[in-house]
Amino acid sequence: MTAKLKSECNEKAKESISEEKLKDLLTEQLERVGTGGAFVWSLFFLCVTPNILNGFHVSSYTLLGHLPEDQWCAVGNLKSTNWTVEQQRNIAQSNLNTDGCTIWQYDYPKLAAMTYEEALHYTTQQTANGKPAEIPCKMEGEYAYTDAETTFVADWDLVCENAIQRTTAQVAISLGKFFGSFSFGIFADRFGRKTAFTVGAILYIVASLLCTFSPWYQLFLVGRFGLGAASSALFYPAFAMIVENVCLRHRSWMSIAFSGSYPIGLIMLAAIAYLVPQWRYVQLALTMPALLLFFNCYLMNESPRWLITKKRYAQVYRILFKEECHYEIQKAPIEANTDKKAVSF
Repeated sequence: MTAKLKSECNEKAKESISEEKLKDLLTEQLERVGTGGAFVWSLFFLCVTPNILNGFHVSSYTLLGHLPEDQWCAVGNLKSTNWTVEQQRNIAQSNLNTDGCTIWQYDYPKLAAMTYEEALHYTTQQTANGKPAEIPCKMEGEYAYTDAETTFVADWDLVCENAIQRTTAQVAISLGKFFGSFSFGIFADRFGRKTAFTVGAILYIVASLLCTFSPWYQLFLVGRFGLGAASSALFYPAFAMIVENVCLRHRSWMSIAFSGSYPIGLIMLAAIAYLVPQWRYVQLALTMPALLLFFNCYLMNESPRWLITKKRYAQVYRILFKEECHYEIQKAPIEANTDKKAVSF
């Protein structure tokens, strides 16, 4: 049937056709190719694979931003001694259950000049006369962590008084998804599904790189916001292309399979985090597959259904028939009422 339509088009080269008939011809061909074949399967593959990436970053917070297993306060003066870490902690925060957020207020320069045994005897005597005051860790030292490279919390000291800032990483990506869902929805309706998808792919890669190499937490949050917006920019145009161009027989299960690709990203995220402990390397590993989106953008055609609504019939014809259209839209006849009136006069 497709060959017949192609031959008809060749025979009617340069032939004028009404817009309504051309629209019907394209719609019928879209219904025909939407029942199966290369058009449907290539469209499905190009649209469903990016949704796997959405499962990466939306849920990566639990693995990248977990609280360190152990943290303490490393007092600057005590670090210059030859004491072990346990000895330093035993002096500065013995019997304190504040996870290194506070330490005892001692004369640490004086303690640093002693041996550990002398310092322990001195602090014991001080405590016998009354507990010293608690002071914030930052007054005398800095936070230290076990396996600091496994979480971004350690990079920017998002603990103690700054602990609330840790959750903003997930808030940022949620706000980005909210912003992207309506902004890219409007963008896709106006400029096209593929255009919105391409912009989303570029934003996704840039935002991923920002999160990977950001030296500041504020810039990291900007990247997380961009990831949220980009995930919506990839999801909604791709889903719309499947719904618009696939026949009803395939539409239901393809929609389910499209949503089912999201958990695949979650499984891959867990595997990557298990194999790569450092959080920046995990982030980089999640970023690398996004580079494949350039192939999706290159191979993906604009949605024929959207092009029809925008009256870009020649482009639709090239997509559906794989050749240039030889039809011309017939111009509407011009009423000759004015000429008739002129003759009557």
